[in-house]
Parts: sequence; C-alpha cells; structure tokens
Amino acid sequence: MNFSHDVFFNTRSVRKYTDQDIPIETVDEIIKMAGQAPSGLNKQPWLYTIVKNIELKEKIKKECEKIEIDYYKRIKPKLKEAFLNMNLNIKKKFLTEAPYLVCVFAKKDTPYFVESTWLSIAWFILAANSFGLSTLTYTPERMGFLNSLLDISSEYLPQVILPLGFGEKKGGKQRKATEDIIRYYE
Repeated sequence: MNFSHDVFFNTRSVRKYTDQDIPIETVDEIIKMAGQAPSGLNKQPWLYTIVKNIELKEKIKKECEKIEIDYYKRIKPKLKEAFLNMNLNIKKKFLTEAPYLVCVFAKKDTPYFVESTWLSIAWFILAANSFGLSTLTYTPERMGFLNSLLDISSEYLPQVILPLGFGEKKGGKQRKATEDIIRYYE
C-alpha cells in the first residue's frame, strides 16, 4: 500500500485522546491542506476556528451535553440501543481531552456552501490522518451557540466540531465490500 492508501484505509473516528500537544504550525498546515479542496464557483465558503483554550472548550462541551440530553429524550429506543452498543452517550469528554477543537463554519448565501464546506472537512480529516493525528466529525443537533461563543457572524452556519489530537485508535470496523457499494452501467 502506498501513502494515499494508508491515509484512506487507516482513518478512523476517535473519541479518546491523549494530552500530547500538537504544534500550532501542524494545525495550520492541516487547515492549509483542507483549504485546497474544490468548492462551488471557487468561493471557498469555509471558516475554520481553532480552540485551544480549556475554559472555552469546557463551555462548548457544556452546551453540547445540554443539547445531547434533549436529543436523547426524543430518540427512538432502537437508535438509543445502537448508541449504547457503540458506547455513545451524552458525555462528550473528547471535547476537552483533545488538545484542539476545530469548529468549521460555512458562509451562507454562497453557491453550494454546505457541499463545498464538507469537501473541505473531508480533506481536513485526511490531512490530519497524514500527520498521524485523529479526529471525529461531531455534529450536535443544534450548533448556533458556537456563533456567539466564538464571536462568529450569523452569516456563517456552524457545520461540525472536530476534536484534533493523538487518539487511541481501536481495531478497524468492518467496512462494506466494494461490490456492495458500487454499480456499473456499461
């Protein structure tokens, strides 16, 4: 396998992080790489915010856990059971364990702003993995609180919170076989 295969086949969502620090230059380089993603009309509608401040990470965690409590009250039992089987719950320790939280916003009123921003997020994840770092796409049901907490204009919609750090990667989960995800029309 070559480098690109390693990045694609070894990227995992990680919820447990070490406290090992990461140089800010590495974070900047990852975002620089993510910023090279294609975008509708080349508008590059994304905005990356980097949060290292522990008090601010605590505030983000507290808001996210409030949202999760409300969400868990309304989800169907089958989904709740699936979450429990995966050890997922309302506690989001990864939001304060990871050295950085990268909150990504998309500029509204830009053509294809959601699709373009998510392409950039995918590139961010792969770039982070290429540096041996881990992340997770965490998307609480409501994220508008990030605009006020991070002083971001309402012209931007929060898309995701990406914890970034050295993670504990567990065994790879079974992926669908290629023949199960592809159809040919000749």
